[in-house]
Amino acid sequence: MKRRKKESPFVLAAFTIVAGALIGGSVLIMNELPSQVIHQTTRAASLGDAETFQSDNLRFSIELPKSFQKSVGVQYVDFINSSGTIHATRITTNFSTLADYLYEFDSRRKIEVSDEKSLSIDGYTAVSRIEKYGDMQKEEKVYNIFIDGWVYSLSTTSTALYKNIDQIAQTFRYLP
Repeated sequence: MKRRKKESPFVLAAFTIVAGALIGGSVLIMNELPSQVIHQTTRAASLGDAETFQSDNLRFSIELPKSFQKSVGVQYVDFINSSGTIHATRITTNFSTLADYLYEFDSRRKIEVSDEKSLSIDGYTAVSRIEKYGDMQKEEKVYNIFIDGWVYSLSTTSTALYKNIDQIAQTFRYLP
């Protein structure tokens, strides 16, 4: 009768550690790589002929009229049509509320704010307002949405897009 040789506990432990490190390392690397995937599916919305636009980098989706082109960067997305551009960004903040963030933002700039409204978008605290900076002649309509230490901003300087940005902002969905 042949005797089966027992594997040493040291060899088994070393194998387990190496396998775990390889699997764990590959998962970390995959999670840190920027995703450039943009998901779009056609869907009827209150915006008329619209489609769902999803940004995996910025972790949000919106309903976007088909008349808009998309320009995607690592930290922004521009939605462009013949009337102008709607700019979407996401920045991190150490502030615990949107009100605190906006107070600090405003106090560091020469800014005139008008038509400010507090909202809830996708269940998150949001503010829409018109901003005019110091000597700039153009006004900008901005939606700021506060989500877990992030401030999402949708903005446009085109008054012709104010109705569009109002409708698009209401379709904003955070993708955790």
